[in-house]
Amino acid sequence: MFNRDALREILHTQEKTLEVLKHILRLLEIEQGNFPSGFTITQTGATLMANAAPDPGNTLQFTATPLPAGSSLGSVIPTWTSSDSANVTLTVDPTGLIATAVLSTSIAVGESVTITTTAINPADPSGATVATGSITFTIGASPASFPTSFGIVQTA
Repeated sequence: MFNRDALREILHTQEKTLEVLKHILRLLEIEQGNFPSGFTITQTGATLMANAAPDPGNTLQFTATPLPAGSSLGSVIPTWTSSDSANVTLTVDPTGLIATAVLSTSIAVGESVTITTTAINPADPSGATVATGSITFTIGASPASFPTSFGIVQTA
């Protein structure tokens, strides 16, 4: 007869070993030149405003695509920053490849905002191998207020 507890312990140990081997494989893939050299960032999602400047108060979504095609981040999660962190709040999905930017209602019309994503290659002990990408947009006009009254003029 087999001891179930002993078999469970052996299985658990093998699962942990497999996790470590997968991590090592990801690091080797990155070390062999598969780590991205940069990112292309595009505006995506339901708030897509092609050829338009987003207004204060809008919410925008951006997607980072690693370059070159076929490169791998392994277990690295990119970070995102904004050139105006006081007026642009960023939240990032668990993959680190999709960011949502909420523009403050008080952000200045005409301001140029740059959103940047960065990933550091863990296989480079110096931390010098960095993949980055940016997108820049200009803030448009504030949303118009809904009228609260009308002026009536007799024309005839």
